This record gives sequence, structure tokens and C-alpha cells, in this order.
Amino acid sequence: MNYADQLQEIILHEKPDQLLPFLQSLPAGNLEELRKKIKTLKKQLEKYIEIRIGNWGRKGTAGQTNVLQLAALGLLSKQDLFSSDYIVRLFNNHSQSDIWPYILEILKYRQEGWFTDCLKHHQQKNEWLIIDYQKLRELQMLGIIQHDKELFTKPMTYLLQIPWKDQQETQRDVYSLICQDDFLLKNDLLSVFEYETNLYWINHYYSKDRKQTLNWTGIFLRLVEENKINRQLILQKCLHGLKRDFNKNLLGWYKDLFNELKPTIGERITLQQGICELLHCTSTQPVNFAIEQIKHIYTHPDFDFTALSVGAESLLSRSDVRTAIRSLLAIFEKSVKTHPSLAKQICLLVCNVFIIDDAIIHEKAAKLISQVGDRTDEALLEQLTLFSDQLSATARDLLQEFLPVSEDDPSCIYQKQEISIPQRITTQNKLQPINSWNDLLFQIGKVTSHLNTENLELLLDGLIRLQSNVPANFHEQVKPYLRKPEQMQWLYGMEGLINALISDWANQGKTHYVSQVNLNNTDRFLYIYQQRFEQLINKIHDKSTLPLLATPSHTPYWIAPEVLVDRMLAYQKHNTPIDYLDLAIAIARTSQEEKESALEKAEQLTGFYKELMLFFLGDTVAPTLSSKSSFLKPISNVMTKLMDKHSLRRPRKEDEQHILWAVAARTKNPSGKFDFLEATPWATVPNVLSPFALKWEIQHKNYSYKNWDKTIITIRYSVIHLQLPDKIYSPLGLLYSQHICKKEDLSYYYINEKDAELLFSLIPHYPETLYIQAIQAGTIRSELGEETERRIVSAVLRTLLSPDHSFQTASTLLLATGLLHAQNTTRGIASEVVVQAISDARLDTYLLGEMLGKLITGNYAPVQRLISALTLVKGISALHDSALEQILESLIIQLEGAPPKNLKKLLELYLDICKKHRRRTTTAIKAKASVWQQNATLKPVAAKITQLISEPTAA
Repeated sequence: MNYADQLQEIILHEKPDQLLPFLQSLPAGNLEELRKKIKTLKKQLEKYIEIRIGNWGRKGTAGQTNVLQLAALGLLSKQDLFSSDYIVRLFNNHSQSDIWPYILEILKYRQEGWFTDCLKHHQQKNEWLIIDYQKLRELQMLGIIQHDKELFTKPMTYLLQIPWKDQQETQRDVYSLICQDDFLLKNDLLSVFEYETNLYWINHYYSKDRKQTLNWTGIFLRLVEENKINRQLILQKCLHGLKRDFNKNLLGWYKDLFNELKPTIGERITLQQGICELLHCTSTQPVNFAIEQIKHIYTHPDFDFTALSVGAESLLSRSDVRTAIRSLLAIFEKSVKTHPSLAKQICLLVCNVFIIDDAIIHEKAAKLISQVGDRTDEALLEQLTLFSDQLSATARDLLQEFLPVSEDDPSCIYQKQEISIPQRITTQNKLQPINSWNDLLFQIGKVTSHLNTENLELLLDGLIRLQSNVPANFHEQVKPYLRKPEQMQWLYGMEGLINALISDWANQGKTHYVSQVNLNNTDRFLYIYQQRFEQLINKIHDKSTLPLLATPSHTPYWIAPEVLVDRMLAYQKHNTPIDYLDLAIAIARTSQEEKESALEKAEQLTGFYKELMLFFLGDTVAPTLSSKSSFLKPISNVMTKLMDKHSLRRPRKEDEQHILWAVAARTKNPSGKFDFLEATPWATVPNVLSPFALKWEIQHKNYSYKNWDKTIITIRYSVIHLQLPDKIYSPLGLLYSQHICKKEDLSYYYINEKDAELLFSLIPHYPETLYIQAIQAGTIRSELGEETERRIVSAVLRTLLSPDHSFQTASTLLLATGLLHAQNTTRGIASEVVVQAISDARLDTYLLGEMLGKLITGNYAPVQRLISALTLVKGISALHDSALEQILESLIIQLEGAPPKNLKKLLELYLDICKKHRRRTTTAIKAKASVWQQNATLKPVAAKITQLISEPTAA
């Protein structure tokens, strides 16, 4: 029997007494075979099996597991013991007294100097590992480990948790166990202020009714009372512990212990330096505690105001400790009355609060400065001028004598401008095609790891152009990017299409995975990508190197007019039919600039394509169209699914031409009305004859359910109802009409946030329909708080940052819902969009305000969300404040019925902007404010609004 078999025999027969002799008998040398055996047995013994019918458990017994862990302790390497859980399991079994002697035997045998670090590593890594403190002390006395404060502190705190079977001790017995241990008192007790522990919830119950307890607070109080530890030292340690970055429960324990010790005024004065240092803490609990202590001592003759001012400087600009700041301002106000010499220093300190957006704090600070501030103090005047844009309206009134007189600048009145389209077709943003096999292989990796339009389109173009560059062994090189055959049946969505495309290309037409990808409940535009990928595979199969017409020529998805015409001429030269869907996408991506040379070349095209391109790129009058089709009308709900599948098929040749006319016309003029399309089968399809006018309303809904106690719970909520036409037959080529129809359920609206940029790249000139889709996917209700919906809304909101985006109804509504979204992150993105759109002068502020007012009146979302979002827009510049004023004016006028909660804060924001820039208000706003004066909460701010100067009425 070899050594591995002997070890297995010892473990399986539960013979821990034979383990040490076995280890001593091993020859010096390689132990790898034995270590492998331990790891193999571990897998076998820990496997879950059905022990009896319906009763599952581990295959190995507790005794076998214990001996296995002992063997691991004696044989495994340092690296294995650090990385595995053997130590955790072995030392968590410390209650099994029959195991402990064998643990000591093994550890004495090994005599490893790193075992202290090993235990410490596992204790840090696993918060549930509780090593018996007395066992640690025994290991230390035997010289197996060294004393380490961090290692010993946590186990020490669990001394109070004595098992019930041993719980015959009285409170005095447990306390005596601790207070008579000189080593514990000297070396480990005070470490609870240095290292994070759970002592705040650890108790010893010494009565069976569990009403009489002994906890660590009680132990420290008794030790102080009996002079076994220094009282002043414990007070200092409590302050020291509060400075640490520990969990709030432990910080609360330090605070409570300090208060339980009931320090005198004299003791607090002695500790004032440490108390004031707590004002620097990032956690709010120590800050609030410090303020409470300072309240007791700031009037004392020996109070050091310098220490307070050092801590207060950074505190006064924090928005998360507003209660503490208000208390500190009250302390300053009283201090300056008794010590007038502090006035200058206090006024300069107080200026820091104006960074925070809080009207109450601003008012308190402004009152203090106006009462004791020196109007000739240049440093103070400079500070107030610096913060003048952040001052609330009331604060600005109080500090008028300290601020420079500012004239209202007419140029700072926001006005929406016609969008200046940036130049898209430049040498700098021209896409560089892939020119080698190695680059193509690298591009495959880029697409699978970071999918975007540019990466994908370069890959599609490269797969067609570089067919002759593909080496004979290419399949081996692309193997890392290929899915296993058994995985291909589960392909879904855009990611599935990419994997299917690479597999079909690598298999050289022997598979047809692209057509089999599951696109149920995905965006309809993914069917377009599916058909494009199928077209590409067919091109490669036919050895055609003609490019896809829709391949961008300039980043990220634009096509130069001349490039498109050149490609069409190449198809004409090779007598190759043009795919209508490919051309529709190409037209939708073509920029309307540098068209002269393209128009000249378009004359070389023949027939329909010549007529189409001259119309699209030039001033040619649209043709007269006719159609024999008459049955393609809006269909009943019964046929919806059938026709939806049919709409994915290729239309008739004549219908294809009508579709291309519709796409070309809408791309050329997104807001135009095209009477020449009236005779086509698509005249009733939205966005064909004229732009779709989105209408919406707020609807109130509720649902009820029975609670566990059989009480009926009713949930009421508001939803956005989009007035959309019934589902109609709309072939994929009608790019601008794919998302304007009623859907059956929310799952149909799903947009993967990773695909958003790919979808928008298909209709970059006029993407409004995708915003309708995004509203249905993510913001029908403001409480759709799942991560999926949040990511969808966030991804689509980012598309509004583009400087050439023109806000229409759908995109403005999406922005409004983004400002009211439940997630802070999403609201932050929406605020960023508002800031950028104002800077670009492309936001319709009155439309946005009107929508926000309608949403708030309909109880779509709490007002506080909007306040937090709009606060991020305030104060950036006078222009941004002007735009924000317009948004709020339009919003306030829309409000009807009972005032919503937190309306006061919204009105204060409006009043603040008006006073700051000396703006006039409207008669309609004053009328609203007059009504709201009847409300006790709104009366103060409403009265101030009625006192604003009205704009002159038009004659």
C-alpha cells in the first residue's frame, strides 16, 4: 500500500490518532501525490447525495471531514492553505474538543512561521470565521503563532457568547473572567477601538428569560468604575474610534459609550481638539456627534475657536450634513455676540455654505453676515462676489449692500435657434477600411468584445472586400470567436446575430445560423440587421466584392453622397441588382452636404435610380406615383401577428420603389408633407405622407391584492398613454414607420441598451420613432425601476447629447420623463442633456416645461425628483438660468388642482432665479401664486412671487 492509499485509509476510517505518526514516517521530498489525494477526497466527501429518500446531505461523515482537514493542515503548501477553506472549516469546529489536541499536534509538527498570517488572512477574508480566543492564546503560549492585535481582537469580542450548555455562569462570573485576565486587559481590550468588530451586538444572556444581559458597554463602564482602565483614556479612544472608516453601528457604539461615561465640561474641554477633528470625518454620524459635544463647551473660556474653525471650513461646504451646518451657524451667531473680535473670521468661514443649494442655510448665513459683517472688508466682499451666482433669492436680498450692482444682460435671454448642422463629411472623420487579414481578425475580436456601429460596419466591409486575403487555415485562427454547435440553438438578439454571422462566414455557407437567431420580443430593426447579414453571406458565397451600399464612409455612420452614387454605379456596371433595403438604409445615412459632384455622377445612373437620386440630392420635382394595390389597409387585431410576420418579407418591385421614394423624401425633409406619395399603398402609414404627430395623456390605474393577513392592498399609479395607430402592414424598408403602432405587451418594446447606438444609426436624420419605442420600453411608468429599464432609458437619453439632434415631441417627452426618473443616475444624464441642449440653443424650453407640468399634475412622479434634476442646471450660466426660468414658467402654468407635495421648493427655485437676474414674471404666474397664497405651506413663497414685477402686457 503506497502513501496515498495509507492516507486515504486514515481519512475514510476516521483515525486522527494515526495521522501524526503517518506524517512523521514520510520520507523527505515531493508531497504532490498526497496533496492531490487530499483534494480528490475533498471533492468526493463534500459531494451532495440523496442519503435517504428525500433526505440529502454530504457523502462524507463529520469525522471523515475532520480528519481530511487535519491532513490538509499537515500536508498542504502555504499557498494552498492561504487560498482554500480548510483553515476556515477546521477552526470553526473549535467546539469539538476531541479535535483540538490533534490540531495542536499537527501545528507543532509543522512549526511554520507564517501560520499567524494565514489565520489573519482567513479572518479578514471571511467575516463568519470566528476563532476561539482562548484557543488562540493557547497557540500563542505554545509558540505556534505570535500575538497579533488584529487577529486577536475579533475573537476576544465573542468571549461573551458562551454556549447555552455552559451557561451556568452569573454576570459576575463572566465579568470576572475578563477583568482578571491581565494579558487581555493590557494587550487586546483597547484594540476594539483600532479594528472593526461586531461587539455592538454581542451580548451574554445570563438568565433563561433572556432579559438580563451583559454587553461590552457594561463591561467598559464597570472597568472604568473600578479603576481597572483609565477613564480619560477610554474617552480619547472613543473619539479615536469615531474617526475610523467603520460601519455605522460600530461608530454608534463608540458614540454611545462616550455618552454613557457622562464626561464633564472639564473633560470635554480637555478633549476639544479630538472633538473638533471629527468635523473632518466623511461619515455624518461623527460630525453630528461632534456638533452636539461642541454645543456643551463653546461658551467655556478655554474653548479653542481656532480648532473649531479648522474643522468647520470643509464642513460648511458639504451638502450631506445640513442639520450640523445649521447648528454650527447658530453656534457662530452666539459666539460672535460674546466675542466680537471673531466676526471677521466667522463671516469668511460662513461664506462656504453658499456652495450648498439650500435656501434655509443661505438665509441663516446671510442674516449672520448682514448683522456682523464689515462692508469694507475686501476679503469678505471678494468671497461674496465669488458666490453671488449661487446665492438664494432671500440671501441676495439680505446681502445687497455687499454685492456689486449687476445690470440685466439682454443677450442672456435664452432663445431656441435653428440647428446648425456640423460638417459630417470631412477628411478627419473618414473611416479607414481594413486592409489585411490580421486587421480583419483583430476586428472580429473588437466586434465580439465592444460592439458599436463603426466596429460592426468595418467588419462587414472587410469580410466582403478581403475574401482573397483569407488564409487557408483561417478557421483555426477564428476558432476562439466561434460558439460550440450545441450553443447555436440558444442565440438571441443582436449578440446572437453577431455570433451567427461569424459562424456562418467561418463555415463557408455550410450553416445558416443567422436566419435561425431568435428575435422574438426584440426591436424590429434587428430584423433589418438579420437581413443585412444574410445578404453579406450570400455575397461571399457568390464571390462578389461589391460593397454593401449602407456601409458608412465617415464616422460614426454617415455616408458621403458621392460615395453612395459611386457604389450604385458599380452595381450598374456589373449588372448586379440593388437590394432595396440596403439602399433604403444607405439613403437614411447619407449626409446632405457636398452634393455637387454626386449630382453630376447621378446623371450616369439609369431609370428609376437616376430619378430617385436626383430627387434626393437635388431640387428635382417629385414624380407622380400610382399603385394598383388596394388591400394594404389597416388590418384588424385578429390578423396583426400574421401580417407582422408578412411585413418582414420582400415587397413587390413596384412597392420597393414606393418605399424608397418615401425614405428619400423623409430623410431629405423630416418635417415635410409629400402629396406625391398619396397614391401609394403606404399613404396611411405614419411618417410617409406627413410627419407623425404624437399625442399623449396621463391615465390613472390601480390594482389590488390580498396581503398575508387577508387585508386588501390597492396600488394606484399613473401611466403615460401614447395615442398610437393600430398595427398596420409596414415593410421593413419603411424605416421611419417601424415603431409607430400599438403593441400587445411591454415585452414587445424591449430595447437592449447595448444595441441602442446600432438602432439609431439606421435613421440618424430623424430618429423620433425610436424615442417613442424608448418611452414605451422604459418610462410608461416612472416606477419601472428595474435595472433593465434604467439602462434602456439612460442609453437612449445619451443620444440626445448629439449637437445636431433636433428636439421633437417624442424626444422632448423622453427627456421630461428622464428628469422625473426614479434612478438618480438616469436623472443626472437627463440633466446633462438639458445643460448641453441649452448651450447649443436647440431645446424647446416651453414644450419641455409644458410636458413636465402635465406629468406632475397627473401624479406621474414626485416633484422632489424634478427639483434634484433641475438644481444641476441652475447657476451654470446666466443663459442656463434664463432657460430654466422658461421651463419653470411653462411648468407652473400647467399645474392644476391641489398643489403637489414639495411644490414650495419648485416655486422657491423659480423665485430664486427671477430675483437673481432681476427677471419679470407673467400675469399667469401671478394669478397662480395668488391662489396658492391660501395654502399655509405655500403662502410665504407665493406672496413673494406676487410681488415680482409683471411683464408689460402687449397692446
